[in-house]
Amino acid sequence: MLYKGYLQNLLDEWLHEKDIPIQIQPGWVDFSKELDFGDFSATLPLHLAKVLRKAPGQIASQIVPDLQTPYFERVEATPNGYLNFFLDPTHLHTVLLEAYKNPVQFLSTKTGTGKKVLIEYVSCNPTGPITVANARGGPIGDTIANLYELFGYQVDRE
Repeated sequence: MLYKGYLQNLLDEWLHEKDIPIQIQPGWVDFSKELDFGDFSATLPLHLAKVLRKAPGQIASQIVPDLQTPYFERVEATPNGYLNFFLDPTHLHTVLLEAYKNPVQFLSTKTGTGKKVLIEYVSCNPTGPITVANARGGPIGDTIANLYELFGYQVDRE
């Protein structure tokens, strides 16, 4: 699961429910700079201060009770208007066990379903000496193609 995207969607839904005409922008939800401030932080209340004509800290305090999620242990509002999200350790433990038991399924997504991609890469020159430069093209190109397949793309190799 991509937690940043999940939090952006959660905050977008909150905005929609409250009928506030703002959309979450990239960068409004990000990893926290320090562990004391949680795993993720959001600056939405800072951006809503002008629209709602309230202090960011007051807005943050009003948002927190509405943000119930099974993936986060708690959500805190700071006096200066940040929302700090703390991941639930039990949830993280479950996710790590899932990743350990079946890493390929854990990493694969359906992002590329129905999309095609062509990966062109050079193999070794059959008429000349093999060098590090031309020997690495094949394995790197094939690895990139395998990653695209893992994400659901239909891959053609050339």
